[in-house]
Amino acid sequence: MEKNNEIEEALNNIFGSDFVEVDIKDDAKDYVDNDNMYSAPKEDKVEDIFNTYQNNNDIEAKEDNDLGNKVINGKRITNRIKENKENIIYYLIGLAIITVIIYVLVNFVFGITKTVTCTYKAEDEGYNFSDEYKITYKKNKISYVESVYTYNALNDEFKGQLQYIREDKLPVIVNSNGMPGFTYIYESNDDFIKVNGYLDFTLFEFDKIDKMDQELMPISYFKIDSKTTYKTLKEDLESEGYVCTLSK
Repeated sequence: MEKNNEIEEALNNIFGSDFVEVDIKDDAKDYVDNDNMYSAPKEDKVEDIFNTYQNNNDIEAKEDNDLGNKVINGKRITNRIKENKENIIYYLIGLAIITVIIYVLVNFVFGITKTVTCTYKAEDEGYNFSDEYKITYKKNKISYVESVYTYNALNDEFKGQLQYIREDKLPVIVNSNGMPGFTYIYESNDDFIKVNGYLDFTLFEFDKIDKMDQELMPISYFKIDSKTTYKTLKEDLESEGYVCTLSK
């Protein structure tokens, strides 16, 4: 108490009696002491504390931002993968559509050249023969027909049949001789007959052919006129027993 009174008297002497009395309690002696006076932190200490707090906030914000970027980048990568898959699907669909369009144009609009082979064969103890027509066409229009006829007599009895076969094959070769588009090659001996034919429909003079009586003057081993198409020729051959297959 005496120490407090001394302090109060010293303050009155300095500031006068109007000075507001400050009651310094004994409880404050731990904080106000002549030998050990509490002092506020220095300015640089305050700045250090502020900077530390700010740095901590910046680190937390950066971590949050990095986490956000990872999520965003993850979504971007996922979106890119999804877009790439969609682009591949669209590409395949487009390619399929283009392929179908090309197929339709080639086969039904512009047409492609195809070849069908029609064959008839027979044999017995005394003979064998084969007759083959290779038809090349485009959009039902015949371009040319290659034919091969062969007959082999295996004994004397059927060698006698060769004369009748010659009488059937030779008139066509003679009547068509000199006509554009008709080519026949005839081979024969005592037991063998072969006739190769090559008919180029692109060279035929149908205005003349249509006027000919081919019953009396045959020019081929099947009827030919301006109305002959791949379909009609194939149907006629098949009706006579020929087997027609698409050539590779």
